[in-house]
Amino acid sequence: MTNESDAIFEETIRINTYECDTHQNWKPAAFFQHMTETAHLHSIKLGVGFEKLFANDLTWVHSRMKIQFY
Repeated sequence: MTNESDAIFEETIRINTYECDTHQNWKPAAFFQHMTETAHLHSIKLGVGFEKLFANDLTWVHSRMKIQFY
């Protein structure tokens, strides 16, 4: 990490209607898709995006995740 300010990443997104259920709640699958995309954008900011990792025969994956929706 280049500096402490890089540890926090903020992204404003638009949630489409097809990503919500009939009660206008965000579908869990859509939430995880957006989280994956945000992680990708943050990795680019940190200098370890897909291209850099691929060039070194590396990759990143979500190995575990535990989230409760209320």
